[in-house]
Amino acid sequence: MNTLGSALAFLTAIPLGERPGAPSRSTLLAFPFAGLAIGAACALVAWGAVAVWSPLAAAALVVAFDLALTGGLHADAVADVADGIASRAEPERALEIMREPQVGALGAIAVGAMLLLRFAWVAVLAAAQQWALIAAVPVCGRAAMAFALSLSSTAARSSLAYALSRAASPAVGGAVVVLAALTCVAAGRLAAPGGGEGIALLALAVALAVAFACQRSWRRRFGTLTGDGAGAAGVAAELAALAILALTPGVTG
Repeated sequence: MNTLGSALAFLTAIPLGERPGAPSRSTLLAFPFAGLAIGAACALVAWGAVAVWSPLAAAALVVAFDLALTGGLHADAVADVADGIASRAEPERALEIMREPQVGALGAIAVGAMLLLRFAWVAVLAAAQQWALIAAVPVCGRAAMAFALSLSSTAARSSLAYALSRAASPAVGGAVVVLAALTCVAAGRLAAPGGGEGIALLALAVALAVAFACQRSWRRRFGTLTGDGAGAAGVAAELAALAILALTPGVTG
């Protein structure tokens, strides 16, 4: 499997064969490009839905399409983390709660809030026909996830994050940030030359800051990073980036 295919196998539900058991550093380096592929597909869905229906319908379809494309993997991580943290249990017990298949009330509320925020901000971008910025959102989220993994020298052996963290390093994290920044600049330039580039870079910077904060908070409480922790950090980072990018229409007029 090629590098981009390997990254997509980790980040989506696209049937690309078996998920690689020991990803290489090049897999992490491909995270921004995998994010761009996901974002481009979401932008295409939004463009078609606006042409046929409305920005609100576009936002709803993008949210549903993203869940289908990723298999709800990261939404599940948000639910698990919310349930574990809300339990206020000791770290080991909280991690056990996160591994349970059942979703608690607070986990469902967290996922609902995440989907509502995503819907609202995608609707803003769709109404302004900012297709390039919709495509840039997953770039920020996936790059932030790889960045968080590169800051964690160890991860729980029983989690999906373990295989990725073994390939991560500060150098890989830095390279991912550079690749994501170049992609965001290009998207910002397409969206609003002369102003969009700065907003797109700001969105990436905020996403990285959120991922860093989530990773630090997780390690203080639970020690080693888990797949749920990395996934939830990526979702939080992506939402933060989306919130910044949704400011672009008002900023650029």
